[in-house]
Amino acid sequence: GVKGTISPLSTGGRIFVGVSPVQAYDAYNGVPLWEAPINDAAAVVATRDSVYVTRKRMDKCIRLDAQTGETLDTFNVPAAAGKGASWGYLAVDGDRLFGTGLSTFELDEQDRDVEQKFNELKDFLGEPVAH
Repeated sequence: GVKGTISPLSTGGRIFVGVSPVQAYDAYNGVPLWEAPINDAAAVVATRDSVYVTRKRMDKCIRLDAQTGETLDTFNVPAAAGKGASWGYLAVDGDRLFGTGLSTFELDEQDRDVEQKFNELKDFLGEPVAH
């Protein structure tokens, strides 16, 4: 079955689906073109020639050939994002890759009150819904 919540993208006569695994289809007849063995995609951005995929909790962005699904390149999260950061938001403009780095951290004892208030607010608002 199809798993994932990343919206399909279309460019260059292809549809890219960031599910498990990342897949490409012919946009005109729906024929499957390729599958890339990436089972934990967090973000997918496509251009006519390339598909950029970040993986959940990973510091790598993988560039795939849009026609074949072959890996062309791998990009690390920039060092400025901090140690242990993973890719967040991802965009491409021409030949430039843009992205944000997400850092993880642990709360110490004096921050527990903030954590409790956040959890209370989350319980009140409910979980976010992908759409």
